[in-house]
Amino acid sequence: MHKTPNPTSASLRTTSRLSLIAAIRFPRSLLVSGLMAFGVSAASAASSFIADYTTFTLGGLATQNSWAQVSGNNTATPIQVIAAASPAPQSIKVKGIASAAQAYRDLPTAFNPVGATSTATFYYVIENLRVIQAYNSSGTPGSGNGICALTSNLGGTAGTYLSRLYVRRYQGSAANTGTFDLGLNPAGAGIVYGATALSTNTSYKIVVEYTANPAGTLDVVKVYVNPVGLNPANWTAEISQTIATDPTVSAKSFLWTPGAVASSTINEFTASKLLLGDTAADVLAPAAPVSSAATNVVSGGFTANWAVSTGATGYNLDVATDAAFTSLVTGYSNLDVSTATSQAVTGTFTSGQTLYYRVRARSAVGASDNSGVQNVSLPGTSTAVAYTNSSTSGAVDWSTVTGWDVLPVSEAKSTVNFIGALTSGLSVSNNATFTLNGLNVANTGSGTVAFSGGNLTFATNTAPAIAVAPLVSFTTAAAAPVTVANGLVLGSNTTFRRASTAGTVSIDGVISGSGSLIKSGNGSITITGTANTFSGGVSVSDNELRVNTLAGSIGSGNII
Repeated sequence: MHKTPNPTSASLRTTSRLSLIAAIRFPRSLLVSGLMAFGVSAASAASSFIADYTTFTLGGLATQNSWAQVSGNNTATPIQVIAAASPAPQSIKVKGIASAAQAYRDLPTAFNPVGATSTATFYYVIENLRVIQAYNSSGTPGSGNGICALTSNLGGTAGTYLSRLYVRRYQGSAANTGTFDLGLNPAGAGIVYGATALSTNTSYKIVVEYTANPAGTLDVVKVYVNPVGLNPANWTAEISQTIATDPTVSAKSFLWTPGAVASSTINEFTASKLLLGDTAADVLAPAAPVSSAATNVVSGGFTANWAVSTGATGYNLDVATDAAFTSLVTGYSNLDVSTATSQAVTGTFTSGQTLYYRVRARSAVGASDNSGVQNVSLPGTSTAVAYTNSSTSGAVDWSTVTGWDVLPVSEAKSTVNFIGALTSGLSVSNNATFTLNGLNVANTGSGTVAFSGGNLTFATNTAPAIAVAPLVSFTTAAAAPVTVANGLVLGSNTTFRRASTAGTVSIDGVISGSGSLIKSGNGSITITGTANTFSGGVSVSDNELRVNTLAGSIGSGNII
């Protein structure tokens, strides 16, 4: 990500850059949670450095795939490759300790953005960055410690750290043990911290973009958290810093730095992948496709449709009989449809049955998030009815046409889906009590989804031959937190499912009724209310259910 005195001409820099590209032909099937960008005189679309720690051998990182330990006195607690522990994939684990061992990998050819003749960027990405605990110095506010950097020396030894990434307890407060902020120090310009409180034990994709500008315009470095899509113009920077003096050194190695100990605090974190490249498409998966309504709907199937996703080299389709995609139709689980933007779906289905589909884009880097969910009602008498709202921002309610395919009906056969790709916050309100069998919040994009209004009563659908218990499902993107301020009435045992560990879901309204609350899925759900009266008890089958207080948050039943 940075630079060294270099008197060579622009044409020689270009030649050096292209020789680096020719020398490196790694597979680009990776994605990372942190990203940085560096300018060069001639832009290129080749990845130059990839480490997929999910494929490494468990044990010490040093000696694997060109990684080594920095020589000298740094010998304690070498960085380890650790096994997957749900929800985290196999990763490296880095933990601060006095004289901690540092691991590096030399770049095949130095990145040299010195003397750029045109504006260009370079990206450095770390995927699934999970901070377990954060360092905090004894100052007021405290400072953080660097966790990684590109360095100007081979072998990772002391030199100039370029675009060094920092972690500290949020706002430098020792009391903030559960939150942290990110810092950036590009080429010794001084540390600047972001304003967002990030949660420990949560996976993030952190993007740092280094833009090298021609002489007369200073270089700029930006940090992004969980960017969506491949267009940096649509990302929101967590940190933006203009370098006071352009670096005069090139980057020759990448270094993981555990950091030291201060006031009994350390940095401890895991990361699953590392990837460097010249364009966003080199290091990030495509954005989720935008799905559209089914066509050619008949009793034996339909045609699923979606729009092109920039950078995609193919698509994968899921079709299910439920909005949570727990019951996938045979032959339509992650179906590879090549580069097509439509796919015929056929099978033997029940008269009036409702089916659901979603699609993902893919590239050599990885797969996108899921598209919004489309529901398809086949001809005939329905025993279950789905209603879908595709609004992407603003305010919607359950009795006005805005965003709905069909206005939802209050009955035990109803499942209500929210699938819009958010461009900002979405406020959802219902003016009256509404009865339903399922609520599926599956928004993609970025923005808070906030529910409020009258009670939502969850009831068992007894119309099918086999009764269907109520289900509340949250499958939103990482940047789309959900809050539910409505009163929730559990008319029967109700499952609250959250598959993703990214982002947050908060149940803030009063929960009442005779049913039980069943928590499932790898993601956590938080209940903030302290006056809940539901009497069916609580069962947690996956991950965790977070509550404000045991006395008033979990009703009057048993905890299973």
